Amino acid sequence: MAALVKSQMHSPYSLLSRIGNLLQTSQWSDCTFLVGESDSKQEFRAHRIILAACSPVFEAMCFGPLAEKGSISIPDMEPKAFQALLQYVYTDNVQFTSVEEACDVLYAAKKYMILNLCQMCHLYLKRNMQAKDVVAVYEFAKLLEEEALYEPCLLMLRKYALEVLNDATHHLSPSTVMELLASDALNGCECCLIEGALSWAIRECEERGLEPSIENQRFMLTNCSAWHQLRFLTLSQQQFMRISQIDGLLTQEEIGFLKEFLFKTSDDKRATQYSNMCNSSSCSGIAAFDEMGGNESNESNSNIVVVRDKWKRRRLNMVLIGVENSDETSDKWVESDSAMSTSLDSCFTLSVPPSISDIMRPRKEVGYRLSFCRRPLLKQSSIVAGPLDLEVALMVSAPIDLRAVQVYSRIFPPYAIQKSNTYSEKLEIEVLDETGKLLTYSHFNDKVEYNTEVMVHLNKFVRLTQDRTYRVIVKLMDSMTEYPLSFLGQFARSQDINFTFMDRAAKAGPGFVNRLDMGFIRGFAYS
Repeated sequence: MAALVKSQMHSPYSLLSRIGNLLQTSQWSDCTFLVGESDSKQEFRAHRIILAACSPVFEAMCFGPLAEKGSISIPDMEPKAFQALLQYVYTDNVQFTSVEEACDVLYAAKKYMILNLCQMCHLYLKRNMQAKDVVAVYEFAKLLEEEALYEPCLLMLRKYALEVLNDATHHLSPSTVMELLASDALNGCECCLIEGALSWAIRECEERGLEPSIENQRFMLTNCSAWHQLRFLTLSQQQFMRISQIDGLLTQEEIGFLKEFLFKTSDDKRATQYSNMCNSSSCSGIAAFDEMGGNESNESNSNIVVVRDKWKRRRLNMVLIGVENSDETSDKWVESDSAMSTSLDSCFTLSVPPSISDIMRPRKEVGYRLSFCRRPLLKQSSIVAGPLDLEVALMVSAPIDLRAVQVYSRIFPPYAIQKSNTYSEKLEIEVLDETGKLLTYSHFNDKVEYNTEVMVHLNKFVRLTQDRTYRVIVKLMDSMTEYPLSFLGQFARSQDINFTFMDRAAKAGPGFVNRLDMGFIRGFAYS
């Protein structure tokens, strides 16, 4: 007896390993599942007692009064997802390889009421979901009524509103478009959001077999109540001119009112605090705030409309609320935040055409929390002179949005006659994927201090995904200038994310060569 106990104590397997081995070997299995459709059906052998202990649905299937005999067919599930479900049942662990697989496993876990596995799927999707996945995940979550995924998906939809509206590979449902455009916080100017909504409407017409004419595009947006979520009253003059060039989009009545409102009140120094200007170089919304005199205002609330000239203000009030309610004695007219946050039907009953939205409140930008990853400084190595290209290869263990790059500034020249501690820095930064495709760039030209570090913000943030290699290249432009180089750590950790680095420098011919002693990029800012 003692010898038997000793043999078990030295068993190479834990309990979960031994149970998992039963799944791999199918030893003593007493039930069979045929999973998938007819052309891709796959057989799985399992043990009733183990399945029943994990799932009340399996318990009813295996031991209930209506327990099934013989092979159990499951045509509505992917074999790979069912394999992952069995792996969790037998080993209490599961490894996902993609967002799509996690969605398939979530469907299986919900069907068989395995709540812990559902939570593992939720966690994986929240951490690994990207802009290209969010549409499919959100539509899938609504189908399964997985409320735990609603808010994370909506947040990402708002962050990448322009991308998802223009994405031809993942088509939003009409209800989701309406829900998205109804949000007070979206990244992207109203001009680009209107164009993105029309891009979606074109694909919706094609899905329904209709000609994608401008009339049908507007009909599709109106039919799902998304048209009245487009905030034409928040457009700048330049943005309105761009939208009005879309032939047939607006009626003559709508164009006439918008010209009256946007142009006359703007000429009367109407200053709207735009908190969400577009980053697109093709959009006229970039300069709209300055051109409308927005820099004159110092109000902290970004949702107010200010008109400073008393007589011009009175004329605007006549447009907004009628002559009898205009105030000639106030130094300035300010629409209260509570009034701006509600529908302005009472103000525009006679003025605003009922076919367009009366919302005057500009959308806010979806905020993000900025985090920093600084590489460990091992020791200073050398000094290098420009012009020169320096690179770091970067990998991350979880998806991030790369927003800025931190580099060294120049060394103060010992031969310098001037006593200024600042100089004009010129450099370029490029971010490429592993195939060499340019993802974003930044041209930096500003005054900085000698012997310090500079944070260079990218023109557009880049979504980095896990376990892929990205290249960040810094181009030092000026000649006869000296910069410090260092031995920097190849590994760093920030916010539970692992960063892996490899420093490189341009060689005589094309390309780069690994150089651990030529570390120039000190860190990154990301969200």
